Amino acid sequence: MGYHDFEGFVLSREERTTLARDLGMNKALILRNHGLIVVGRTVAEAVNRIYNLERACEIQIAAQSGNTPLVVPAHSIQAHLGAQADAQIQLDIEQMAWEACLRLIENEGTDYRL
Repeated sequence: MGYHDFEGFVLSREERTTLARDLGMNKALILRNHGLIVVGRTVAEAVNRIYNLERACEIQIAAQSGNTPLVVPAHSIQAHLGAQADAQIQLDIEQMAWEACLRLIENEGTDYRL
């Protein structure tokens, strides 16, 4: 996970460079006080990643609002969770979730195709 300090709208080449630097080899970037950026090998992977990251942020905000100390899982558990997430990628979970999203859009009668 990378972090990027908010510099305003990305209008200059210099900020593009700092965004790329801050993303580095990470798959997600938190823009402090601004938003989230993710990358993926496919649209399905990127959509799944942004959904999960946004959801994790929502859960963390809710947990922090409870006025009780947060319990941070041990590093071994965090590593295990990462391995489980990698295994899901191998099972094409992202592609199945993407196809489900497209079905939801189609069922609403929205034409998203060009």
